[in-house]
Amino acid sequence: MTAGIERERRFLVDGRHDQPWRRQSEKVEIHQYYIDSGQIHLVENTLCYGDHRLTELTQAEKEMFQIPLRWVFRLRRWNSNYIISGKAKISSESAYELERSISEEIAIRILSKDYPAVHKIRYIFQTSEQKIWEIDEYEGRLAGLILAEIEFAEGEDIGQIPEWCSVELTDLKGWSNSELAQMVSPPS
Repeated sequence: MTAGIERERRFLVDGRHDQPWRRQSEKVEIHQYYIDSGQIHLVENTLCYGDHRLTELTQAEKEMFQIPLRWVFRLRRWNSNYIISGKAKISSESAYELERSISEEIAIRILSKDYPAVHKIRYIFQTSEQKIWEIDEYEGRLAGLILAEIEFAEGEDIGQIPEWCSVELTDLKGWSNSELAQMVSPPS
């Protein structure tokens, strides 16, 4: 479980050359569904999706969730685990983030409808500077797209940007996973 402020930078990756993340990384299969964020609400301290009770929030998480920003929620299958997470943008590099595991039973009930989605293989790669990069190789309609991101604490230096990173996407619209999912999902 995480809750707080996430800071990250994102880059387009040139995958035509050396791909060190494929040799030296933990590999995770991710299916990410962008559910109807308008159906997320609180009942006392319980985060709910429609009539599905998802998880209990602490008082600090409840207060964060009630900040009047546009929250975007996704339901993610991470290998065989299910995670509900919401983000509310603060700036191009930072967002409030709330993330919790939920039961497979509830996740499957929610996913009985079609939602915009992205499917990807994530490699968790540690550089020689001990920095952790997440490299996402997309599948399906986004096959061939490779993005990398690095999370960092406020004031922390991200170190040297790997040579396989090309264009920085952090400040560019249209490159978030939710926007990519909307772009490639068939109209409903």
